[in-house]
Amino acid sequence: MRDMLKAVSPVIATLLIILIVVASSVIVYLWVSGYAGSLTSASTEQTLGEAIKIEAIKTIETDEGTLIILWVRNIGDATVKVNAGYYGTTQGYKQANLAYTSSSPPIWGGDVWTFNRDTQTIEKTQNGLIFYEDFRDGYNTLAWSAEITNITSEETVDKEVDPNLGLVLTINRPSPIDAYSKYGIRTTNRIFTGGEYVAEIAMGKLSGVSDDYTGETYIAAFGIEGDLNPYIEIQKWLLGELRTAIKSSEAAILRKYYVVYTEWRSSDYGIVNVVFVNWIFKFKGTYQGVDVYCNNTFIKTIEGYLGYSVYNQPYIYLVIGIWRNEFGTYSIFVPYVKVYKKLFFNVSNLASNWKVLLLDDSGSILGDKTVPVGSDNVSFNRITDNIVYPLEAHIVIIPTADDASEIGYIIKPGEVKSVALFITEPLPESFSVKVVTENGVEAVFNIRR
Repeated sequence: MRDMLKAVSPVIATLLIILIVVASSVIVYLWVSGYAGSLTSASTEQTLGEAIKIEAIKTIETDEGTLIILWVRNIGDATVKVNAGYYGTTQGYKQANLAYTSSSPPIWGGDVWTFNRDTQTIEKTQNGLIFYEDFRDGYNTLAWSAEITNITSEETVDKEVDPNLGLVLTINRPSPIDAYSKYGIRTTNRIFTGGEYVAEIAMGKLSGVSDDYTGETYIAAFGIEGDLNPYIEIQKWLLGELRTAIKSSEAAILRKYYVVYTEWRSSDYGIVNVVFVNWIFKFKGTYQGVDVYCNNTFIKTIEGYLGYSVYNQPYIYLVIGIWRNEFGTYSIFVPYVKVYKKLFFNVSNLASNWKVLLLDDSGSILGDKTVPVGSDNVSFNRITDNIVYPLEAHIVIIPTADDASEIGYIIKPGEVKSVALFITEPLPESFSVKVVTENGVEAVFNIRR
């Protein structure tokens, strides 16, 4: 029995001790790492909360100051409100104006753009565009009818698209003929069914004003096509028509048709010896008249009965015409036809003394207005503000300092939002911008231009 009670050999004892030590070390490591992990997690939860970071910037220099757009990411776990911005150096910061910018879809007359204070966005809430054809980019043949031709057997016509001029209409008359000849196109359908609208049409002659041929625009109630003369047919039906022309030494003739025929010659308004005309017709509603502008200059208000359909169901004609006994090859060009609701567009839901800028991508200011006291909107007018539609511009809204801090930019966790600052004083080559949340959390970005 005593022989069976021998002690464990030294080798095995050593191995057992090593195994016990290793196992104990693993247990201690797992416990410690788990505890440390919990401490790290708790520490992270304590340090997150509000946290923001400026990830990128874009600076746009303008005549009035510098617009700085910052892309700010919320890297914390709480929604933040950025309601202040600053610029300067470590020696000191000055407060900048918070601003709000739109994206850049085209702007048209009759648009209403509304500032949404909840989302800090500028949204189009009413669309002003009715019809648009830029012939320099080609054109939608479905939008224009079969050709209108009223020519003799000796004449030929041509229609082509030029990338610089637009639609080019040509009549070739090889010898003198005692007849009027016309050639052109019209819209396939009535432009719209409304009442108040603006038609803007550019037209030019490819020869000088001494050549006795004409480029004509008709806005008419009666739609014809084929071998007919719109001038004769519209007059015959007495349904109403507004006609303009670039003819000889007179830039235009304005006519209206109803029971009584009336004519105004543009020489009465000082528009002579031109080969290019931009017509703007503001139809003010059924039977309320039409304001006519030539090359941005007001010409005349045409009052009286033009026919219900001219106001509410119009067609547009584009025509070249040659007078009796003239001969040669003559061409006119039409860059574009634009139809929109009003001469102006509106930016709304603002407050007194807020500033509104129209800014293109190069930083040029296309418009600059301050909201009048007691008002909540501003308007930009095609004529008085020299706005060209479609307007490719950003709308920049700059509230007063108090209003800006109250509105602020709301940024959710993980969200990136563009925050705009507008700085009116000259800036050095190197400076910093800083945005601050309502609770005082900051993010700084160093800029070197």
